[in-house]
Amino acid sequence: MDQNAKAYFTMTDICAADLVRAYRLYDKMIRFPHLLGEIRKLFLSVLCKRGIVCTESIRQDAIKQMEALGEPATEQAIGEVTGILTDIYFARHFTWEDIENYINLARKRDSFQSLNKLMNSEGVTSSQIREAIREFCAIPKGSLYISPGESMGVRVGLVSRFISDQLPFLGVAKNHITIRDMDELMGHIIWNPRRNGRIGGKSAGMFLAYKIILPLLGQRDPEFEKYVRIPESHYFTSGFLTDFLDSNNLFSLHSQKYKNRETIEHEYGQISETIQRATFPSDVILQFRAFLEKLGEHPLIIRSSSLLEDNVGYTFSGKYDSVFIANRGEIEIRLDEFTHALKQVLTSVFSPRAILYRLDHKLLDFDERMSVLVQKVVGRQFNDYFFPTAAGVAFSY
Repeated sequence: MDQNAKAYFTMTDICAADLVRAYRLYDKMIRFPHLLGEIRKLFLSVLCKRGIVCTESIRQDAIKQMEALGEPATEQAIGEVTGILTDIYFARHFTWEDIENYINLARKRDSFQSLNKLMNSEGVTSSQIREAIREFCAIPKGSLYISPGESMGVRVGLVSRFISDQLPFLGVAKNHITIRDMDELMGHIIWNPRRNGRIGGKSAGMFLAYKIILPLLGQRDPEFEKYVRIPESHYFTSGFLTDFLDSNNLFSLHSQKYKNRETIEHEYGQISETIQRATFPSDVILQFRAFLEKLGEHPLIIRSSSLLEDNVGYTFSGKYDSVFIANRGEIEIRLDEFTHALKQVLTSVFSPRAILYRLDHKLLDFDERMSVLVQKVVGRQFNDYFFPTAAGVAFSY
């Protein structure tokens, strides 16, 4: 504690400015009445850490104030006066920006506890978790965060549920993907109305790489940021494939991978035709239509993003399809083009090159599901054509 600081406020110590600031501080806190006690605990903790006052001295101040007023020093009364003195001390020594940050930190902790409890409860739906994440992220970001140690378990749980449950991926992602990152990601995920699912390996790898290079809460390099862009991306979860197969009674395709090589190669053409003739459920078609209407007329690439794809040790490079579409013209034409491309990407789960690659790497028994990554094509309009100024492929070793 500062040796020059008084442990006991007298009436002459408390000026009009102190009272005004304390009142304004209280007005900010009382907007969250259920957190009033927690906010003051946080204030007192910070005051102690800064050496401005300690818990025992402020309690003694409160007792002396009660004695000066000639009132009994009950525990309830001491608690009330301690709270008032805490407000005065905090309002005197901290800026309004600091005060807002610490109030919001208390709010974050409260919201985080609700999310943490939800993540560790049985039978919780993905929509409930998404809503809890939205509530947490609605609190202003500010400059004070929940420590990585506190939030690690929840972050791992969120990544595992919505992105990837592969341990090598989780081992890296937990250090870079925050709860706010998850909220940002979920704003770009298209969810199947009946089936849960993840966003797949390619989407997961791209999102993680982006968050390592340009973290939301960490230091960013403005010069570097000028030249690094991730294409506008939207993620159709693996639930769409399962729902599509179920709604068209194509359950038998789940066993296609166990047939011999000749049969797999021979039947693939027939499977492709069957899937193209099959239809998405009507509510899913409405989702696709709304998505395309919102996106507008811009060339798209429909990219495979299976759960195994771009995994640690397995690339699946060239094993699954990606399809460019012009996405121009009437909405019905665009919708037909989009659904055709989706089916082509989903069909590639059963392609001989993908199944045989899995066989060679002892991955056949893995319950592979295909997600789809839809990205706006990066480029510019040149007369009647749309293409990038330059393009290339990078390989890592």
